[in-house]
Amino acid sequence: MDLDTGKLIGLVKERKAKFLEDYLKSWGEEILNNIEEVSMDLYKMYKTVIEKICSKAVVTLDRFHVTKILHQELNQGRIEPKKTAEDLELNQRQKLFSALKGGKYVLLKREENLTLKQKEKLLEMKNASPQIEVMHQLKEEFTEIFENSKNLGEGALKLGE
Repeated sequence: MDLDTGKLIGLVKERKAKFLEDYLKSWGEEILNNIEEVSMDLYKMYKTVIEKICSKAVVTLDRFHVTKILHQELNQGRIEPKKTAEDLELNQRQKLFSALKGGKYVLLKREENLTLKQKEKLLEMKNASPQIEVMHQLKEEFTEIFENSKNLGEGALKLGE
């Protein structure tokens, strides 16, 4: 897909290095040497082939897949306290379970887009788990960087703050 126009350039028959490499080589060296950036998911084979075939291209991970990993970790942060709650007294355990139950999508949704009821649920979850509070804040900051950075350099600087 052309990152500037959003136009589909082509599809590879199978998710194997040989197919991708052959497909890209069919474009010719002149085109491959002029590719500046390739955005991809986390499948290591893609990166290996691109580095071999398009040596000048900068490889970036696409936003969807980075956000997916972030959301998986955040949800895991919601699940972990439930697993370790066995050491709590029954009343404390029930309170924790109640706070965390049904909160997955509240955690993953942008805080600015939450309804009043969802904001109350988020606050309940944060009060029940300081770890969730920190993880959620980091997710919001990370998303903010994605939304507002004009380029890679600006985004990288903001990540380092």
